[in-house]
Amino acid sequence: MALPGARARGWAAAARAAQRRRRVEGAGGSPSPEPAGRRAALYVHSLDNTELRLLGRTHSACDALRTLAEARRLFPGRVSVDLMLGLPAQQVGPWLGQLQELLHHCDDHLSLYQLSLERGTALFAQVQQGVLPAPDPELAAEMYQRGRAVLREAGFRQYEVSNFARNHWQQFEPQLTLCDVFGANKEVQELLEQGLLQLDHRGLRCSWEGLAVLDSLLLTLLPQLQEAWQQRTPSPVPGG
Repeated sequence: MALPGARARGWAAAARAAQRRRRVEGAGGSPSPEPAGRRAALYVHSLDNTELRLLGRTHSACDALRTLAEARRLFPGRVSVDLMLGLPAQQVGPWLGQLQELLHHCDDHLSLYQLSLERGTALFAQVQQGVLPAPDPELAAEMYQRGRAVLREAGFRQYEVSNFARNHWQQFEPQLTLCDVFGANKEVQELLEQGLLQLDHRGLRCSWEGLAVLDSLLLTLLPQLQEAWQQRTPSPVPGG
């Protein structure tokens, strides 16, 4: 089990594991209508053009907002956007400003994703060569926590590590508990009593100390959670 001191790394691993939702188009493209009940998700990433170029994206912030407006027209109440955090040299204040701006334009679903440097990418090479500073995990953790507070104030509810929804957020809530997934054993009881890891009507969440625990359990938890969820819900959730 990972040490509590690895809290930022633990959250990063959890956030990456949670990035498994379905997307329809990139932010620079044009969304097209789909059957009722589907959702559209856009690769916005950032509302800063310099950051978008850093990420190798070909769309601009204006492109993203224009496409978002069109997506909301085609999929009212069912459009998801994302915002990335933890980029090289990114600062908390300007990033929170982007989040506040995006809230003026977004629909009822938003994801906060931490940058994951992938070997073989231009960005990875620039960091390795010292052209760009390495992302600061503690700074990213601060962005995440403050971003959560902003979204909570805006009426969003968190249902996964990276995902937030409002209005119809109940459709995302897992009707499961840790005992449903792992059984009512001593280890699960200790997790619950210490507040390290919780899975209930409010979703999957953990304390700072529990981040390392979640990191160590993810490879086991996610498949078992998916299996338990499929057994609980024989038919798709309407609007999901």
